[in-house]
Amino acid sequence: MADTTEQDLAKLRRQLVRLDDAMGSGVLRVEQADGGGSTVYRDYDDMQKARRDLVSRISALDAKLSGTPRRRARRVVMIGSSGF
Repeated sequence: MADTTEQDLAKLRRQLVRLDDAMGSGVLRVEQADGGGSTVYRDYDDMQKARRDLVSRISALDAKLSGTPRRRARRVVMIGSSGF
């Protein structure tokens, strides 16, 4: 990995962008972010597993840098009243 946590985070984000591009185009070969080679996946499921792993690693590094973990809302509740 890179020297600092910020560089590691940037590298992981570049990998995620390349993986997303490959998933969108249907290509099973993804070039590494630093130009050091490529990764060939067997099928789309392997790509989804790799994406989940990258997202969790990015979230962990981001939480480490910011000091607080990010939370995702599972449910949004809206309450309103009518005007008549």
